[in-house]
This record gives sequence, structure tokens and C-alpha cells, in this order.
Amino acid sequence: MKKVLALAVVSALTASVAVADSGRNVFTGWSAGVHGGWASTRANPTLYLNSAIQSNTAADNFNQGFAGAHLDWTRSAPNSWLHGLGVALGSGFSSSDTDMLNPAGVKLANYNVKRQFYGELVARLGWNCHDKWALYALAAVRLQNVKVDLNLLNGTSRSTTNQIWSIAPGLGVDYKFANRFSAGLQYRYTFDQNFEWNTGANRVSSNLNSHNVLARVSYHF
Repeated sequence: MKKVLALAVVSALTASVAVADSGRNVFTGWSAGVHGGWASTRANPTLYLNSAIQSNTAADNFNQGFAGAHLDWTRSAPNSWLHGLGVALGSGFSSSDTDMLNPAGVKLANYNVKRQFYGELVARLGWNCHDKWALYALAAVRLQNVKVDLNLLNGTSRSTTNQIWSIAPGLGVDYKFANRFSAGLQYRYTFDQNFEWNTGANRVSSNLNSHNVLARVSYHF
């Protein structure tokens, strides 16, 4: 009899927790998850040899992937405004390169860009649709390591790592597919800090901007 009563109590508690959990607002509170995506960086590298412009290449696209983890705080109610803040850490992977040519079309060097470790702060403002969808605009501030390799045809090679700041406005959407889980998609256009790399009389300057698309999965506590 005692076992039957104990089982009945456990079943009742489990059912009440499940009902309460099913009625919770998933887009309020803390959440954490993983994300990954693709970035197309538009670079305008300029090569100076002996302090004179030798190559001013047309804009080139460097396509790279990235992945990381995020932690978010969100405040909202169903069919109401949504706002929140989040932090993320991650790293780019793979690298892309381009040839730097002089005005006559002769190759002078090979230029390689690789995005590495990054950390960012993201603010969101949008709308909670029936606690099923979240639509929002976002603004991100990012600090990232960028490695640059320059290989001249005379056999000279140089490599440096720069820390650059970026500002990225964008749009996002999250969908609740379970009581405590959501999946999302974001687009950002990133304005990267310009950087210049000096090696004596030789230097390279770059203007970097990028399109970023990322998918994310989050668990809501």
C-alpha cells in the first residue's frame, strides 16, 4: 500500500512539473547553446614595396566558417516586446588567399587572411510571437584575432596576427521546437576595423567587411 501511495505521489509531482514546464515562457530568462556559420569577408588589400604602391587589388571575397558557444539573457512576454543581451566565444576555421597583382597584371605576392578566436557582446530588440517565434534586430560588438600571411615572389614571407574590433548590425529569428529548446538563424553585416601591417619599407593595408550567416541551437533554463 505504501509503495502504491509513493508511486501516486511521484506521478502527481511529475505531471504537475510537466504541466508547469509546458506553460513556461521560453523566451524569458537565461539560455545557452552552440552556433556555427559562414562568413564572406570582402577585403581591399594594398601592397606597398619600398614605400610605393605596387598593388591595389580589386575587392576579393575570403570565405570562411566559424563556430562557438553563446550565453544569453532575454526578457519578454508572449505577443510583446523582447529585449536581451548575450555573450559569445568562438573561432574561425579554414583560410582564404588571393594574388596581389601590379597594374600590368603581374603577380607580386600571395595574401592570406584567417579569422581566429573571437569574443563578442550582442544586444537584441524584437517581438515575441505567441512564445513560439522571436523576431528581432541585433547589434554586436566583436574583438577578433586575424592572422595575415604575405608571401612575396622573391621568397620573402611574413606573418602577423592583429586584434581588430568589429561592429555588426543584423536580423535574427528564433523558433521554439521544444519546451526548453529553440533554434535560430541570424544575418549580420560586419564593419571590421581597418588595419595596417608594416615590415620596414614594405607594408600592407586592408579594409575588411563581411557578410555573416549563422545558425544556433539554445537550451533555456
